[in-house]
Amino acid sequence: MKRQVLKLTWAAIALTWAASIAAADVKIKTKNTTGAMSFQSTTWIKGARLRTAQGIGLDSIDQCDLNRTVIINEKGKLYMVQSKSGQSPEAQLQSIDPSQQMPKNILKASEKKHEGKHGVTTYTTTIVDTGERKQIFGFTARHLKLTTVAESSSDACNPVKMKMESDGWYIDLDVATTCTQAMSPDQQGQSSKSDCGDEVRYKTTGDGKPGFPVLQTVTTTAQDEKPQTMTLEVVEMSQETLDAKLFDIPADYKQVNSYPELVGATRNSSSDEQIDPSSLLDQFGIDLGSANGMRATIEPKKPGAIRIGVATPENKSDRKFFSPGLRDKLIAALGGGNVEAIPLRARTEADAEPEAKKYDCDYLLFTDIETLKKSTPGGMLGKMTKMAGANPMNDKYEAKVDYRLYAAGNAAPVTASSESGKSGGGVSVMGMVQLGMMFSPMMMGGGMGGGMSSMLLSRLQGTGQSMLMQGLMGGAGGPNGGMGEPLDKKEEALLVQTFGQEAKSVVATVQKRQQ
Repeated sequence: MKRQVLKLTWAAIALTWAASIAAADVKIKTKNTTGAMSFQSTTWIKGARLRTAQGIGLDSIDQCDLNRTVIINEKGKLYMVQSKSGQSPEAQLQSIDPSQQMPKNILKASEKKHEGKHGVTTYTTTIVDTGERKQIFGFTARHLKLTTVAESSSDACNPVKMKMESDGWYIDLDVATTCTQAMSPDQQGQSSKSDCGDEVRYKTTGDGKPGFPVLQTVTTTAQDEKPQTMTLEVVEMSQETLDAKLFDIPADYKQVNSYPELVGATRNSSSDEQIDPSSLLDQFGIDLGSANGMRATIEPKKPGAIRIGVATPENKSDRKFFSPGLRDKLIAALGGGNVEAIPLRARTEADAEPEAKKYDCDYLLFTDIETLKKSTPGGMLGKMTKMAGANPMNDKYEAKVDYRLYAAGNAAPVTASSESGKSGGGVSVMGMVQLGMMFSPMMMGGGMGGGMSSMLLSRLQGTGQSMLMQGLMGGAGGPNGGMGEPLDKKEEALLVQTFGQEAKSVVATVQKRQQ
């Protein structure tokens, strides 16, 4: 979820690895379940290196001793190297075309305006140790309950009101590593700022020690939206000596410089010519409608549930973009209670019928994005602020979606309608499934001596492959990487809000029909 809240979230989970000389090599297999969907991944840890497989034919090797991540395509015998050193804001500013840079006096004026008026958002985490203990994978696991509440002051430019409750079992698992990252604001005892200037504060109470989660269920409630639940379960853990070659680049592999080259989305490395991205689905099992690129496993339908198959929203607006995970956000808005929402690969009603039958869907939902507009105030300050990457608070946004809901097996829609919205700022925090367990450094056990790192966290959650989607579709992978333009965060926020309106209408319709 590329919004201001998610940016704060990522800042909150940048944690430090715990080092242990006697730590053994570890293999961990996890299952993440959200509603009727689940994802599995396997991570191997040896000293300062991690390897993660998420079932799409592309493994990531984090070589912390070399400060880099290697993505390998075993079938194609290809690999790509990414440095872990992020570019500083100063370097990003220097990368702008000098002829288009903002004059210093305007930049300073913009900065003063940005910093002079802001509110405060406070994340407060409470940890309760229930005192219960049991053996899991040969470790003594602690049963803890964590609650994180986020609230903003009335003058915040990005108001946040949400609550996340975690019920989980944690163990002490030491891993020897030299891979360190910046400590979270909670650990440093410092506050930070959001991208619109709001001050962000973190507080922790309670004396429980989370550590490493082996089973954890997180329920998130945002504003007046229905709760969203995600479960992380370690289904296999073993401590065994792993072959060092598992964490090295094979000698006969060829290096490439972009994600499209890595997965064969360009016909050759010297050309910008692209092939149809949908052809990647069968080759790697990549789901272009998913934020992390992983194709979900659909769990059996629960008794009494109403199941809706959701197709990837189709962009029919004049605004050409690619935004991984839009379908995920619509699914998040639909699911809950007795309603299960699952992803469909099909793009048309006719093609969707076999999937609907296979997964026992009661309804099929198709959504078209008809309008997505952003208008920025004119004048030199408006133009220069936009060029410098700042966030003009007076931008106006407009979105409209058309949708069609079908009962499975019927050619005529049950309902066909539209939803629209306008916004001049502010961000909805809908789609908490996307936020998942990344809300607080405490939710996944970090920050209290548990040895969790943001890197391992992302691997266990299956979020690491989002780099693939950004590189493939957003142009982040190099000169051949551009298959689409990323959405402005506020554009996406408004679009998600509009999906929420659509979801409320659809859920009301299907529940009424089931009465």
